[in-house]
Amino acid sequence: MKKNDATFVERWRAFVEWLVALLAWAYQSCVEPYGSNGSQEKQPMMATPGCTQLIDTPLTFFDDYRVVSGIPVCLLETPGNTIKPAEMEMEALSTARESNVDDGEADAEMEQTTPSKGLAISKAIAWPTENDPAAIICSSFSRDGTRLVTGFNCGALVVWDTQLGSLVAVLTDEGHAESVVSCSFLEDSNTIVVSIDKAFMTLRWDTSSDQPPVKSEAVSDHCQAGHIDIEDSHAKISPGGVLMGVMLNTHWHFHLISEQKSFNSTKQAQKAPPVKQENLRTAFLDIYTLPERDEDENWPERQLRLTVVWKPGQPSALQGVEFSDSGRGVLAGVYGEKRSVPGSMVLWPDWGVPKKSFLLSGSMGSWSPDGTLVVTWDPFLQAEKGSPERYTGGCFVWKVRQLEAQFQMMNDHYPEGQKDGQYLVELFPGHPEWSPRYRPSIREGGSYTMVGSTDDQKRVLWARFIDASRVAVCRVGADVEMVIWDVDSAGTPGTVMSLGLGPMSGVSQWGDKVAEGFQGVAMSPNRRWLGLYMGTANKGYVLDLVQGLKVVDIALPQDLTEQRFMAFGGRDCRFVMCGRRNGLVWNAETLTASMRRQNSMAVWTLPEDEADSQPSRKNKKGSLSKSRRGGPIIELGFSPDGNKLALIRRDLLSMYVLDFRSGETMCLSEHGALKSEFRKFAFSADGERLATVMWNGRVLMWDLSVGGGEASKILGRKAELGSLRSASLDPAKGMVFSRDEDDNETVVVCEDNGSLVWLSTEKCMMLDRFEMVGPKDCRACVFKPDGSLAAIVPGDKDVIILFDLVQRSKQSKIVSFHCAPDGLAPYPSNIAHDGSFAVVGWDEKAMKPVLQWSDTDKSDRHGLHKVAEHLAISDDNTWMVVDDNPTHGEGDFPQHWQTASSQGKTKLVVMQLFGAGERKSLETRAIKYAEKIAISAGGRRIACAGDGTRVVVWTPCATKGCIPEYHSLCSGDFLHREKSITSILKKYGAAVLNIPDANGMSFFMHAIEDKNVEFVRGALEYAEKRNTLVSLTSNPFGLEDVPTKSALEIAFQRHSSEIAKMLIKTMTTRVVSSTAMAGFLHKSLVPLGRAVPSLVVDAITADGMPTAIGVLQVPEDVFQRTSSVVATSNVFSTPMNSLQHLWGHLHKPTQLTVGKFEVATVAKVFPYPDCCQLGMRGLLRPLLVSTKVPDRVFASKLVHAVVQYKWQKYAGRLFAHELVVYLTYVMLFTIYAILLGHKNKDPENFEDVIADSNGAVQGMCLLLCAVMGLVNLHWKVNQITTLAIDGKNHGFSGLWYWFSSGWNMLDLLSSLVTAFALPAVHFCATNEELGEAESWLASITLLALWWRLLYFAQACRGIGPVVIMVFEILKDMTIFIALLAVMIFGFSTAFFISFRHDLVLLDVRESFGTFGRSLLTTFGMMLGEFDMPIFYETPSYVITLSIFVVYMTAMTIVLLNLLIALMTDTYDRVKGRQDICSVKARATVIDGLESSLSTFLGTKTKIEREVSRFLHVIEPQGGSTQPPNYHTHWPGRIAELENRFKRALDERCSEMTAMMKEIKGDIGGMDDMVRQQLVEAVAVLQEQMEQQR
Repeated sequence: MKKNDATFVERWRAFVEWLVALLAWAYQSCVEPYGSNGSQEKQPMMATPGCTQLIDTPLTFFDDYRVVSGIPVCLLETPGNTIKPAEMEMEALSTARESNVDDGEADAEMEQTTPSKGLAISKAIAWPTENDPAAIICSSFSRDGTRLVTGFNCGALVVWDTQLGSLVAVLTDEGHAESVVSCSFLEDSNTIVVSIDKAFMTLRWDTSSDQPPVKSEAVSDHCQAGHIDIEDSHAKISPGGVLMGVMLNTHWHFHLISEQKSFNSTKQAQKAPPVKQENLRTAFLDIYTLPERDEDENWPERQLRLTVVWKPGQPSALQGVEFSDSGRGVLAGVYGEKRSVPGSMVLWPDWGVPKKSFLLSGSMGSWSPDGTLVVTWDPFLQAEKGSPERYTGGCFVWKVRQLEAQFQMMNDHYPEGQKDGQYLVELFPGHPEWSPRYRPSIREGGSYTMVGSTDDQKRVLWARFIDASRVAVCRVGADVEMVIWDVDSAGTPGTVMSLGLGPMSGVSQWGDKVAEGFQGVAMSPNRRWLGLYMGTANKGYVLDLVQGLKVVDIALPQDLTEQRFMAFGGRDCRFVMCGRRNGLVWNAETLTASMRRQNSMAVWTLPEDEADSQPSRKNKKGSLSKSRRGGPIIELGFSPDGNKLALIRRDLLSMYVLDFRSGETMCLSEHGALKSEFRKFAFSADGERLATVMWNGRVLMWDLSVGGGEASKILGRKAELGSLRSASLDPAKGMVFSRDEDDNETVVVCEDNGSLVWLSTEKCMMLDRFEMVGPKDCRACVFKPDGSLAAIVPGDKDVIILFDLVQRSKQSKIVSFHCAPDGLAPYPSNIAHDGSFAVVGWDEKAMKPVLQWSDTDKSDRHGLHKVAEHLAISDDNTWMVVDDNPTHGEGDFPQHWQTASSQGKTKLVVMQLFGAGERKSLETRAIKYAEKIAISAGGRRIACAGDGTRVVVWTPCATKGCIPEYHSLCSGDFLHREKSITSILKKYGAAVLNIPDANGMSFFMHAIEDKNVEFVRGALEYAEKRNTLVSLTSNPFGLEDVPTKSALEIAFQRHSSEIAKMLIKTMTTRVVSSTAMAGFLHKSLVPLGRAVPSLVVDAITADGMPTAIGVLQVPEDVFQRTSSVVATSNVFSTPMNSLQHLWGHLHKPTQLTVGKFEVATVAKVFPYPDCCQLGMRGLLRPLLVSTKVPDRVFASKLVHAVVQYKWQKYAGRLFAHELVVYLTYVMLFTIYAILLGHKNKDPENFEDVIADSNGAVQGMCLLLCAVMGLVNLHWKVNQITTLAIDGKNHGFSGLWYWFSSGWNMLDLLSSLVTAFALPAVHFCATNEELGEAESWLASITLLALWWRLLYFAQACRGIGPVVIMVFEILKDMTIFIALLAVMIFGFSTAFFISFRHDLVLLDVRESFGTFGRSLLTTFGMMLGEFDMPIFYETPSYVITLSIFVVYMTAMTIVLLNLLIALMTDTYDRVKGRQDICSVKARATVIDGLESSLSTFLGTKTKIEREVSRFLHVIEPQGGSTQPPNYHTHWPGRIAELENRFKRALDERCSEMTAMMKEIKGDIGGMDDMVRQQLVEAVAVLQEQMEQQR
């Protein structure tokens, strides 16, 4: 009853609440039909999944750009090519005027689209001809990357908008008269440009001002005197435009005159007598500052002149200058006349101190970000011997701070001049003002580090620091390579990425151009991105230097292919490629969008609970309708700023608003019994409010800004503005936010009959109403986006009524208009927003839409095709978006429409209605059938809704051809088809492998998460074939709120073992960088291997374990006792020339010695960092303590090498020390036990225990054993403590492993007995009971101590396998021993019962008198110890003899032969695993030794310091690659059979492989033949058709 009462109360309460809500609605509808003044109530917004944040870029779909290599690219055409002729301008203007745009507005629009020229151009620009190879000489980005200035060979300067690819300003007549050699924006400005030309005319130009540019001629006194070779002089402006360096080279006959000057406090110069040097070449480097002040007359201001001096016959010209990031350091390059003459670099750490200058090797150089390092190289120097194309490749990394310290030390301790043993050598004593002043020592390891090899025939062209420890080097040999070197690790190459060219003639010429200053390689200002392009091969790429991965493969279209130089700018990855006549600006926001959690496109799906079913509701007639699923999406639209998108789905009681800036999704819905469907909506001007028309005619306004920033906590504020009078199911044709004459905000709604209703958003009431006269029907109503105009198409008249919504009046003229919904265009979305025209069809011949204007007669539509099923026109009525994939078979679609479309794919086309703008295509497979299209104001985003539940939003970075988003293509089996996978990988290459999205997941990682085995396999094969590194981690940029997982972790979480095995297999095939592979193996291998044990085996036994890094020569006697030599180093890899030095340092016997025979060896390295470290930090202990990892991992090369290294390094020494101690321990205890056995008389007191010499020696031995037992206990406690400490970070499996070891427990118990029990019993054994206790304790302990010697024996190479064999046989005999025990027990009981009546006989009584004697006698009978007369002399001899015969038959014939068979089989099996068992046994001993090390004594710390990160190994070249065998015995019958079977299988597989290759060749030949025949047949048919025509 209580339960029923509670149910009744709940139902009654619900009924009362519903009644109150109904009365409130009735009161609001009747008494206050238009709402109350300012009444608002809060409505909850249901929590829904968040949407994706989109890239917020100024680039729009209406801008002219092309998609190249997956990235939008803006073409920068020179003004002579981009500025429209007068006829085209007048045509565009007339078109705009025809669109009912006022002349003033049209003129203003044209003025905005025309570039700002900075100065009036009175004549045509004399641009270089097509034959000029250097039209664009230089370029520079502004600091924010939004502007680009280019300097031309003719002296012109052009400023571009890099975001839109448009022209901003041009300077020609008032600019430079000579070729511009350097230009830059001034500091943080994007309007002030500074430049210098070949005649040293400097110019300062403010593009935002109409003032003429400021000019100044940087002419020195030497130029006036004619000493300067102007043609051979150069200038460069630093990035940021703050400093400028002018390099003035003198004529060869110039004599240097040094004027010694000293300045007093009043800065008055005192001239010294001139000093002439006739045998010195001279150049001057003038340092200028470019201040921002316009009024400065002395602009630019020369701060200092640096004099560079060198001897004749050496480098000839000062040609390159590089400023440090701080602007204080300067590098100047002096090039050689001949390629056999090395160049030189002059370093000034601080150009304000000219006396501190150094001569460095190389002729080019660059600075590290902090200015503490300098890298120099010489791209021109060739080797003295060999072919002329053999260069001496190598870089020098110089330590600037160390050079300065040496300079200070020299001036402090040796002020009088040069001394022996100095690091610096003074070049021109007595002339400190000449540069370079000092030459550093050439000893490597002093002030510089060698990067690369001087013996390497690869030519170094370019080098830049990535950070303070890594440098990127571009070098050319047979291919173009980019190498990332680790400076801190003695110049170790971390990553090598080649262009994939192969031998071709264009590589050398391209290398010459880059060496001469052509920027074929460039790095971004933040030093994260690197670009390289080679025009002759049309190949290039963009690298992510932080990850060391290729992210974009560059291949230009045929019409843009030429040799181009590159320049980066801005904070993101934005770069320009300049050619002869144009430039290409790459807006690569896609590469950096994931740093801001943004995507190029969004795919959003309606929540399932809302999409699947809807509750019952009352219809207009009052009847209750059935619950039904949601219908199609009927309304879709953007907010004015394009950051929000709203959608309405039919038959749903809620609508959704997606915020692409915050990533939130808002669900608007009413609560209570008054829920109603949404029909129309409109955004306010600021996009923060939304007005909606409900199914019941109410107009509501929602505040979208209310909320806490999380989708689950957002609250909307609702206000009811009023109600419409319409009673139809669709009460409104449209709505818009507008303003009245007093600038008050209103909402205008067009009812279904064409009546207009004005509602106040402030007063929440109806302000005005315009009643449409005539039938209650309206065909369409469109609004201007600004809410100023409405175009109403009545249902009974062929007219359009234009209505001024601000004045609330009908316009004076009603124009005729004929645009019936005849099916050729989607109606009414084909009508312009101002009603001026409509799209009525498609002209197949002209390939453009056909427009009908409102003031023209009915046009002839004969021959027109259907435009599309869905269409959207932009707010400015100049562009339209149509779906290129018809959803129905009806209608006469254009032929190219039908052939382009494909099943299961939606395609949109963005095209210009006026003019010939670049068309863009959008594609997605996330939507099969489109239902609605929307385009944002300005064209930054386009949305398409379809399938009733899904919305796709594109940005320009998602245009067809751009890098795709995974979920937009994963519909159906498209990404599972081999052809589709090949096409995607071929088109986008590294982009789909390494570019992450907003969730930190690349296309490739999404395929792993989606368990797409086909795509993962194809991607890994592609990467291996193209030598492309793949990122196997999510969140590569390290975002805080994004989880970081490896590809293997994702594969395990998704239970995809096949993908996991593919990843493991390809990790060692150069698909993953060495650093990434090392990090993964160290972090995830063993933990993941516990879940999938085969993973560890696959990873450790992969082909790349170890990886070969080079070949070196070593003495032959190194391999006398071993087949390989192992050592550790902190260097993972090293150049070929450094291998000999590295191994000579790691292993002294490998050093080459005169008189010893040398052999060639292969140097290898294991990509597993810290594998030789102690404890859980290394590899052995995790493998030993893991019970799930199979033992076959101990047969791998890696484990063999680790065990070998540890044994040779320290474990062998520790083992010998512990063995000696333990043998001493055992021998002392044995002496004590023997003496104890000779003691026949029990002592009566303590004095009797040590009374004689025997007792004294016995007591002394026992005390020594007790001390050694305590030491042994200390070791055991230390082992337990070490494992417990490791257990805090790595789990306590190590403790369980220790306590489960029988050796440890045996040692622990014997040590306890020896240290405590036996001494106490021995010195207190004054009675017989204690004496007996001492005897059996001593005997058991003695056996335990001697038995534990087998623990040490298993680690020895000779006896170890035998000991292991014994233990393995004993393990396999467990079942046999149990069976034997049962049989002995049974027969002994039978004999005991049988002889119970014959106990009078002495022999029977002694053998079977008791059960114990019977049991012992039965066991002895098995060994042949028995007396036959006992069995037949008894009265019951028949029974006893029968039992005896059965027993002896079972024991000697059956069980003993079975034992022999078992032992033979076990021997054969164990013999095949002998190496595994031996290595594991030695690893167990090594781990025990490591865990017993004491941190207090410093032994453990010392060993940890000696062990380096990476394990290196050298093996004889051509020798066996298998792990070394410790024995040469016969491996056993099973192993022999396995080897024979394997050889036979390999032979058969080889035969089948050859057969398959032959079959494939035959098929390929037939395929080529068939293709050739088809081509010939098609050619014949085409020829016949042409003849018929």
